[in-house]
Amino acid sequence: MTTTPNLTKLSQRSCPESFFDLTETIAASAGCGPDRSFERLDEAVERTPGFLHETLPFIWKEALGAPRILPDLPLLASASAARLTQRQCLCVLSNAFFCTFTERPSYNCLGGPDLPSINFDELYGGNGWGSVEVAKLRMLFRYFEEMRERRAGGDDLARGITFTRREATNSSAVDWEQCDKPLLKPVVHALGQSLDEAKNMFRVDFANRIVGGAAIAYGCVQEEIMFCECPEMIVSRLFCPIMTANEAIVIVGAEQFSQHTGYAGSLRYEGRYRDRSSIDNGALCSHVVAIDALDLRSGGKERQYTDSMILRELTKAWAGFDVPDAPTDLATGNWGCGVFGGDAELKSILQWLACSRANKSMNYFPFDNKEVFQQLPGLAEGLIARGTTVGTLARFLLRELEPGGAYGQLAGEFLR
Repeated sequence: MTTTPNLTKLSQRSCPESFFDLTETIAASAGCGPDRSFERLDEAVERTPGFLHETLPFIWKEALGAPRILPDLPLLASASAARLTQRQCLCVLSNAFFCTFTERPSYNCLGGPDLPSINFDELYGGNGWGSVEVAKLRMLFRYFEEMRERRAGGDDLARGITFTRREATNSSAVDWEQCDKPLLKPVVHALGQSLDEAKNMFRVDFANRIVGGAAIAYGCVQEEIMFCECPEMIVSRLFCPIMTANEAIVIVGAEQFSQHTGYAGSLRYEGRYRDRSSIDNGALCSHVVAIDALDLRSGGKERQYTDSMILRELTKAWAGFDVPDAPTDLATGNWGCGVFGGDAELKSILQWLACSRANKSMNYFPFDNKEVFQQLPGLAEGLIARGTTVGTLARFLLRELEPGGAYGQLAGEFLR
């Protein structure tokens, strides 16, 4: 499956000068479904003065520059990495805008049997929330306009973004039960605070196994919002197949360009964001790890308490957190506890174990979960005071845990 845009149709046309010309150009690219609607794109363009006559010609030029800008980009099908410049990411996203990845037709966020979609066509229609797709398109427009302004100012966009696919090793039940590392004290942040504000930390993306989830379609929760505010993250969809149970994807250097208000159906674009993160060794100091939690939407929520599923989540978190060159402060929260149906008490403990084993300090942002906010600090303090190790806690979770009330069970077993 190719990662190269097909410019045959685009190169035969001139840059669109009207919205009708734009839709005709996108439809002709052959990477867009024949019956695709453009009503959300129309609204986003209407709400973005200057887009057709200033930003769009820039996107057009960048898309056509692919043969000289983009390197050969093999799929990251196993533990491996790819480093692109901001200019190369811009070229990928410009082609995604015009839907020129013709071998990757979009169908419900997929662009092939095991690959995410990359063309933006599912974002253009009216199959989702409506206002949400418009908000995300305006975030993408803000990114393109920022890139245009920088290029006009002489910026060659040489700063790097690195995408790394990681596989967990040494993550059997025996490995966990025999781990003698001490539990590290977690930091539980105030209710209402967002981990997205912890930009100097190693931030967890509550991911879909399709990296980016429905970011360029109907999605509007944590991962999808992050990817649209930081569009360079979307580039990972071009060459990162669906994650397996022992994999994670780390993205270093992606910049945030927009900000938002609301969440899910209330998501709104709130304007430009100036990312003040420091730069080190030619890359922005932004570290994000995508890990997909167990998806319990089809029912059977009690499955998450079985030893096999506990080991699955430990392995997934370990794959993402065991990154020696990432910041030691890791920002996370209620991973997989929204639409995926996870138990926040259990997930907080599993992430704490993975953080401690990886020598990371867990900064937990419970957001609106009062139980975690009120109970985790005291439980952690008691377990640490008694010298509890990662292995001791893992052994109990894998062998003794019953469904529900993880905090109470741990307190009853270790703090009596």
